[in-house]
Amino acid sequence: MFIGEVEDLYVRENGSPLIYANRAYGSATPIESANSIKAGQNAAGSKLTVGCFHTFGPYILPEMISRVATENADISIELIEGDQRRIQESLLSGEAEVGLLYDLDLSSELETISLTNLQPYVLLAEHHPLAEKTELSPSDLVDHPMILLNTPPSRDYFLSILAEAGVTPNVAYKSTSFEMVRGMVGHGLGYSLLATKPASAMTYDGKSLVRRPLATNIAPSHVTVAFKKGHKLSKPAEKFLWLCRDFFALDA
Repeated sequence: MFIGEVEDLYVRENGSPLIYANRAYGSATPIESANSIKAGQNAAGSKLTVGCFHTFGPYILPEMISRVATENADISIELIEGDQRRIQESLLSGEAEVGLLYDLDLSSELETISLTNLQPYVLLAEHHPLAEKTELSPSDLVDHPMILLNTPPSRDYFLSILAEAGVTPNVAYKSTSFEMVRGMVGHGLGYSLLATKPASAMTYDGKSLVRRPLATNIAPSHVTVAFKKGHKLSKPAEKFLWLCRDFFALDA
């Protein structure tokens, strides 16, 4: 609340209005947190908030952010990381302008561009008995404990692969942490089904892991960049979409 005359008003496309007002009787005085309307416009125009699904984010975003910093130094990126629901909520509320997430169970209010496919695979400890095979089928997993990545939509996607093959998994442990799952697999506590493929074949504590392709008729998961339908994208967001296309070698 303020008392006095409004000198000017600037409203970002996403966010709260920035108001310059007379805080006392007399001439209008800018709020001290900003030097000018122009400064507020410049700050708003260079900031981009990006939402990203937490499991594949570290696999994709660091290089993309590095390219933004190199090619568009005027753009400041803020990150929102979380599961599918969190990223969708941030896009629909305007908290994030663009988001990277799976194309599963998405709101009809979101516009999406498919970027790449992630094929599911079986993650095993180096000396797991199944590691001797070059490819695995769901039936190969029946007698072995599973470490389930317990975050939507990954959880339901991986369980659907097994269900489609008539396999009921023996879920020994569940975790919402991608690296926790990898760590437990590395210690021989079970196998896991994953899609993101880190460059390192080691766990945080130095255990060796192996990946084996999973033979399945289920379609691979798709990574998409999404934004709210009807929303006029800012220039930083447009540049980010171009970078997504270039990063994944998509046709413009």
